[in-house]
Amino acid sequence: MKTKLYQGLMRSLTVFFFLIIIVCYGFLSNQPPKVVGKDAPAHVFSAERAMEYMPHIAAQPHSLGSVEHLKVRNYLLDVLQKLGTEPELQMAEVYSPEYFKAATVGNIIVRLRGTNSSKAVLIMGHYDSVNHAFGASDDGSAIVTMLETLRLLKSQPPLKNDVIFLFTDGEEDGLLGAEAFLAQHPLAKEIGLILNFEASGTKGQSLMFETSANNNWLIKEFANAAPYPAANSLSYEIYRYMPNDTDLTPFKENGYQGLNFAYIDNRFDYHTDGDNIANTSVKSIQHHGSYAAALVKHFGNIDLNQTSEGNAVYFNTIGNGFVHYSYKWVIPFMVLTVLLLIMVLFLGFNRKLLKAWQLVFGFLASIIHLVIAPLIVTALYFILSKYYPAGDFMLLYYNHKILLLGFAGITIAISFLFYNLLLKGVKMWHVAIFLTLTFILLIWSGQISIITAGVAVGVSIIIYFLFRKPTGMWELALGALITFAILMGVVCILVPGGSYLITWPLFFSLIPIAYYFLKNSSKSFSPLQIGLFIVGAVPALLWLSSLSLLFLMAMGLKMAGGAILFSVLCLSLLIPHIQIITKTKAWIIPSLAFSVGIIFLLVGSVNLHFNERYQKGNSLVYTLNGNSNQTGWASFDKSTDEWTSQFLSTNPDTIQLEAFFPYSQREYLLNTTELELLPVPNISVLNDSTVNTARSLKLYVETGREAGIMYIQLKSDSENIKAGINKSGLKELRKVENSDWYLIRYFGFPFEGINLYLELETNKSVEIRLNDMVIGLPDFLSQEQKQRPEYMMPNGDRSMVTKSFFY
Repeated sequence: MKTKLYQGLMRSLTVFFFLIIIVCYGFLSNQPPKVVGKDAPAHVFSAERAMEYMPHIAAQPHSLGSVEHLKVRNYLLDVLQKLGTEPELQMAEVYSPEYFKAATVGNIIVRLRGTNSSKAVLIMGHYDSVNHAFGASDDGSAIVTMLETLRLLKSQPPLKNDVIFLFTDGEEDGLLGAEAFLAQHPLAKEIGLILNFEASGTKGQSLMFETSANNNWLIKEFANAAPYPAANSLSYEIYRYMPNDTDLTPFKENGYQGLNFAYIDNRFDYHTDGDNIANTSVKSIQHHGSYAAALVKHFGNIDLNQTSEGNAVYFNTIGNGFVHYSYKWVIPFMVLTVLLLIMVLFLGFNRKLLKAWQLVFGFLASIIHLVIAPLIVTALYFILSKYYPAGDFMLLYYNHKILLLGFAGITIAISFLFYNLLLKGVKMWHVAIFLTLTFILLIWSGQISIITAGVAVGVSIIIYFLFRKPTGMWELALGALITFAILMGVVCILVPGGSYLITWPLFFSLIPIAYYFLKNSSKSFSPLQIGLFIVGAVPALLWLSSLSLLFLMAMGLKMAGGAILFSVLCLSLLIPHIQIITKTKAWIIPSLAFSVGIIFLLVGSVNLHFNERYQKGNSLVYTLNGNSNQTGWASFDKSTDEWTSQFLSTNPDTIQLEAFFPYSQREYLLNTTELELLPVPNISVLNDSTVNTARSLKLYVETGREAGIMYIQLKSDSENIKAGINKSGLKELRKVENSDWYLIRYFGFPFEGINLYLELETNKSVEIRLNDMVIGLPDFLSQEQKQRPEYMMPNGDRSMVTKSFFY
């Protein structure tokens, strides 16, 4: 008896740890390539060489219109000349009243001519940063990648096609440089392919996350050329429905072909002071460079006058394995999988291994399982976040991997316990415990309501009445697979790029069941059958579990329940494995998983503090109303802290800054106090005339203090207003939503000012409210006042001066 118990226990632990090893392999294999040293041959991309440019690019925040921005631009022009090229500086004015924006941008362009060009390969990245981040990853990573790739290409004979390096400006303020190049530069017409590099974190694999439409040809060539491909067509499907944009967006909208790359791990650093050189992974730069060097060479030597119809399904397999096929195969593969499922069901009924009514219960059980675990994880997130309110959820975010392990452990315990109860039959005391724990979670998380309480009670009643009697393991397993098949049909039709994530895990999960049903001679599993079940679980374990982490990195901890859903889907395919694992001492693995989960949750959330690496962001804004000369300190934050309170006081007013943003309902903290006055913006009337039924104004607008950002806000009794800037023609303005105000946001406002042209109806007046901004705090502050603690970082510091004019 003891020998059988020992053997059963060893079998259970062996299967469980084999599954864990596969999952761990999946995570560990999703890594960028090794860094190549600076002593590498000239024809090889070296991230260490590339990083030598970084201190000159990401030494300080360098948003459009800032002094540091000009320093970076001039540095790039100097480096490009030293690399033996003749860089072109495209100074262009962008004016788009539809999107309330205008700017003067400076794109830097280098062209390497090919020997017999079909079309040009464009490699692109932006050199501006947001105003409160150093921009080492976003997008210094692209800039240093491009410079090292340019050096590499200059060391070799020219390619067949032209290669254009476009260092765009103003991406962070609305893709301004990319739009200016596309609309105003003649080289835009010669482009056959675009490679755009970005970052939305500071480490991790460089993912090829977006392509242009009809990407069959592109993906085929990408698969042939990329040495370390990391891409899947699910991200393509998701990204095209998201509101996020990159410099590739305007090109895509105009029919250009392109590939977009970014790394997203440590996303809590995105657009913060944490996006600096120290935190930027050199491995991620190497992965960027592996794409840039290989793809530029590949596409630089083939005919780019290519067109293709339809999209491709593509995904990583094991190691650097990469599979792709046309959307045309999605439905045939779905049909093949459905036929295999039908065959398995036929065998199951034929061998008396399945009962129809229990199969229905198995199907319903899988639906309940898919709902319960993500909701419990969501409740746990709300509990943890209660202890780090407001913006301090970043404390949780920087432990997201540890917390994901905790959530995964809890999910495994829930899944094992859930299916074990169904196999044995649910007792009333099981339901009582479940309901009690659910109410504790709801109350503790602050999510208790009539609706949530009603759902909890309703689910408990359903579970009890449906599963009072034991449900067969094969009915539970096939019920889950039927759920998967339905999901497969929906995904294949609506999101075909994500079909691989459902079709192939389902297909491979059916194979060992089919073999068991064909060969079944006993109720126990043979070593061969156990091996087949482990192998059949590989696609689900590799893809679905890894996707939980990728989803969490991209969407944040607030979506922890959504992230863990992929793990729940994976566990839905492992019901036979759960049976094998829990057949002997059913409580061991769930208890172990639950204990490990709780430990990780505690380690990842208890007694967290901001420090030099994981800093707390806060904002401080100098305000001056030029109409009344009233000054004060303001903040975008919801409350003061130990540093901002010295400026804002411990009890500042909470108001809308109507004088600065008359169309906004956003509330700010404000402490009106007497401060040194800064220069105010000004308008000079150069012409005011009436022709027929239109009043025309020519105005000269200047900041008085070289502010890089100018908000031009207008209000008039004229039904329509047209405006033009400098040499641009008059364009009709549109009002800000739910407001009577028109708005033009000018980024990179010229030091010499601009000419503003307005056209109104005859005898109509206009109010113009200028609001200029300089990033950073005023110079009159003492060093002692300006010093933040080391565990804090600026998150929107600026000085704002407003003044109104009436004409």
